Amino acid sequence: MSGLCFLNELYEWQGVENPRDGPPLNSSYFTGYFERTPVENTWHVVNVFQDSDGLLWWENEAGALWELVWEQALIEPEPPVTGCTDHHATNYNPSAEVDDGSCIYPEPEPPVSGCTDTNATNYNESAEVDDDSCIYPEPEPPVSGCTDTNANNYNPSAEVDDGSCTYSRT
Repeated sequence: MSGLCFLNELYEWQGVENPRDGPPLNSSYFTGYFERTPVENTWHVVNVFQDSDGLLWWENEAGALWELVWEQALIEPEPPVTGCTDHHATNYNPSAEVDDGSCIYPEPEPPVSGCTDTNATNYNESAEVDDDSCIYPEPEPPVSGCTDTNANNYNPSAEVDDGSCTYSRT
């Protein structure tokens, strides 16, 4: 074995106050006295030291030496789930963490067309847009008759003089 891979947290550092999270800032992170977590109910005491060439060495309690090699495992985070994040869309994805602009929305209902004039015989109270289809009742024809109050046959209901007025001769 050419070196021992020192995985952060594999050994519990017993020395002075050095940071424990993340990769070491300098070799002093490794030097000191360590106790390995129990393996098969045994504890392994190790000493880590730096030689004059700057190499780190691991020595177990039996005196075996290995060069200490730092390796940081890079774990790529899972990419976020992309998709439509708008719950009003027809393709809403509740698992999506990042909106990718793919949302599809239902087509709006077209407005109801019809006659919107309340005076028309076919008035549609649901109509939102007038479609020029209104039908109006035929007006009653005007009452024809004699409209001259001096005539013998004057008709007060007549709206149109029909030329039928008669007069007495005096």
